[in-house]
Amino acid sequence: FGTRFSLTATLQKSAGAPCHDGCQCVSIACSRIFVKTSRWHSTVFGLVMAASQQVLVVMGTSEHASKPTIVEEILRIVNTAFGHQRLTQPEVMQRLAMGNAGSEANRVLHMAFCGEVLVGCMSSTLQPPWTPRDCGHWGMLAVDPSRQGQGFATALVQAGEQRLAEAGCKQVQIEYH
Repeated sequence: FGTRFSLTATLQKSAGAPCHDGCQCVSIACSRIFVKTSRWHSTVFGLVMAASQQVLVVMGTSEHASKPTIVEEILRIVNTAFGHQRLTQPEVMQRLAMGNAGSEANRVLHMAFCGEVLVGCMSSTLQPPWTPRDCGHWGMLAVDPSRQGQGFATALVQAGEQRLAEAGCKQVQIEYH
């Protein structure tokens, strides 16, 4: 069991403007992050990195769970980053499948890709049973140790908090171990 603490933060979203493919983009704190909110892009997040890298953050689904390499990479990244077996294969499959409900999903697994390479993941939950009403939660933040310090965790946190804000959460609790 990890130590948990609450951080109360005000989550805000701003009005979107049409982007290059006509969908609405939503800006949050960092002007370089965008969230695709059209019907086809509702689970895709992205951040253009200063070092000319682009990270794409997506909400996991059972489609991702059907790809053994994705499941294996999530296990490797999380368990290596945490230094112990934090997740098992069935837990990864279950967490990915939760994303099938899209914006209606209570708990999802966000995955960050740099190009085609999975570099990290994080979970977000709209209403955990241990938080007050309108208080979301994010946790299990893990980035491949060889890719840490490059902004991937920031992109994951921003995508998770954007999801929580869009769902009406006014506070967020974060988990650390």
